[in-house]
Amino acid sequence: MANLQPVSPGQKLTISAGDYNAMLDAARAHRSQRGAFGAREQESGVSDSVLIRNSSGENRDRLDILAIGDPLILPSENLNAWRGRVALDGITPLESTGRIAVLQEPIADGAIGRAVICGVTPVSLDVIDETDTRAEMEDGIYATLRTGAQGSARIVWKEPGTGTKWGLVTLDGQESASPNLVVEVIQVAHGFTLGQVVKNTGVSWALAAQGDDSIGVVCKVVDADTVWVCQWGIVCIDGATFAEGSVYYLGATAGTPTTTAGTPKRAVFFAVSSTMILVTNPAKDAAGGGLDAITGPAVLANAAAGSALPTALAAGADDRVLGRRGGALTWAQVATAEIADDAVTAAKLADTAVAPAAYGGATQVATFTVDQQGRITAAASVTVTPAWASITSTPTTLAGYGITDACSDAELAAHVAAADPHTVYRLESVTVPWTEISGKPSTFPPDSHTHSLAGDVSGTTAASVVDKLKGKSLGAAVGAVSGGSEPDLFMWWDKTNQVWTAFDWFMGSPVTGWMSVYNSSAGDGNAKITNIMAGTKRSIFCRAEATDGLPAALEATVDNTVLARRGTTLTWAKVARAELADATAAGVIGRATNSTGAVADIASAANQVLASDSSNALAFRRTITLGDTSNAGSITIGNPTSATAIVLSPTLVDAVGKVMSVQALSVCDNTGAIKTRLFLCSAAY
Repeated sequence: MANLQPVSPGQKLTISAGDYNAMLDAARAHRSQRGAFGAREQESGVSDSVLIRNSSGENRDRLDILAIGDPLILPSENLNAWRGRVALDGITPLESTGRIAVLQEPIADGAIGRAVICGVTPVSLDVIDETDTRAEMEDGIYATLRTGAQGSARIVWKEPGTGTKWGLVTLDGQESASPNLVVEVIQVAHGFTLGQVVKNTGVSWALAAQGDDSIGVVCKVVDADTVWVCQWGIVCIDGATFAEGSVYYLGATAGTPTTTAGTPKRAVFFAVSSTMILVTNPAKDAAGGGLDAITGPAVLANAAAGSALPTALAAGADDRVLGRRGGALTWAQVATAEIADDAVTAAKLADTAVAPAAYGGATQVATFTVDQQGRITAAASVTVTPAWASITSTPTTLAGYGITDACSDAELAAHVAAADPHTVYRLESVTVPWTEISGKPSTFPPDSHTHSLAGDVSGTTAASVVDKLKGKSLGAAVGAVSGGSEPDLFMWWDKTNQVWTAFDWFMGSPVTGWMSVYNSSAGDGNAKITNIMAGTKRSIFCRAEATDGLPAALEATVDNTVLARRGTTLTWAKVARAELADATAAGVIGRATNSTGAVADIASAANQVLASDSSNALAFRRTITLGDTSNAGSITIGNPTSATAIVLSPTLVDAVGKVMSVQALSVCDNTGAIKTRLFLCSAAY
């Protein structure tokens, strides 16, 4: 290999067998590491592999997962060896480290083999959701990486569905890293050209159409069976003529990028220059396009539970915050449940009108005013003077009150016994027997006298006159009332004249039941009102005539009569036609259905008769059935299932019973002329 020198075009090239074999070995080594899509099983299909020791305690298979530990040789131990080769310790998977190594060959416990720590590698995935774009280790799980929205590995491709699936991931050790991804596609007679947009169908590559996933841009055509495809990152495409500064979208023609956004639109790459592009390959929305402009104020979010593409979630009102409530994202005012305990400090509370101070004391109590929200809006100290009855634990003895110079019961009794029995010594109350009181008057009042009266009563105690009732004057008629043999005086208030007026009522004989009235102003004497006490049988109390006067009993003397106004007078009589409401023209009043209920109009039409049908419902009909028949237009007389039934039919029919119909027959008259006549005929039976 040391003899290999560059050659110029046209110069004769002579290669020795050794140099040729060395070039073949170099080509094979490069091919085994270039990550070709569709490479054979014995080729690695990955890049950036390092040596790693299996320290998991068990033998491990190819594509098992280990976490990256420390280097096997530290710089402090052997700097030259550490510089010369990267060799790492592979330990039990630990999610918190985020440092993934995927074994590229089986490695026995304690042995050293190859593993990928950066770059693209196949791996087994535990797919939680088909929309997951990242993957991460699980503690103690060697066989799979668990998918999610975050993770140290970026998913390049995976099998559809959930559960354990094969996939390609990029290991970069950073959850948000976005390195270039260029894959080599080996596909017989691919037919692709530079700059075309292609997609991975899972079994092959094809031109991409609007709405497709797993797309990339052809950045190099190696030969008829091999191309390079950039799925994201910056790449140069020799010979391309893109419009610098333009965004290219998936166009209506499959595989052809265009600067015109279609519907749905999806940006594929940005032309940094005519030959350099930035492949973005964004996720599509529900319509297969990129993210459209949204009306603010709003955020892009998947508000509901479950996996879905983000949509605009508008903040519809001021003073609202975004939070998870009831399992979904919503804009709302902050609720109590959303505030952490002890999160609101005194500095966050608005000042009130209450002055900070200590309220109440030894001789005062504190008073507070609290609003609906439980805030104290006023405070004061008030001296309280309670009623004696409100005080508990009061003393029951003079000594308890602090009185030390009072007489005891024994001292008081001694004084009373030694002195005049009528002498009172410092007693709060005295009960003196009536017999011991001298000089008592013998009459009441003790001296003859009168007192003047005022208010509702005038005059003196000896001659009083009632002038008012509860401050209202009595009318002159009150004193002039006279009545029957047993008058009872009733008073009524004359609102117009603002005076009380007398009304003298008395009840008559309980035998006759008559109630009489005496009205001093009308002078009508014992006018009869009505026989109320005894009562008239089957009667009402009314004024039947069309004139003013006293009411009287109006008796219903005959059955089947009703009370109505007839000729301006109330009478009991049978219902007359004039008292019925108008019925429907050409109809009758009755109950059409076979049930109990209110009557109603049953209307008719021309050439109809009133008859009931098989369900016993009344109606006006053009066709009636006597009995029952299944022959349209026929009349059955009798039981239709009996041989004795007679059926009148427009045609001869074969039916049970005696069937008759009208037929036109040709007959000869007495002159021999043939004439057509109608005959009522029957079928044979």
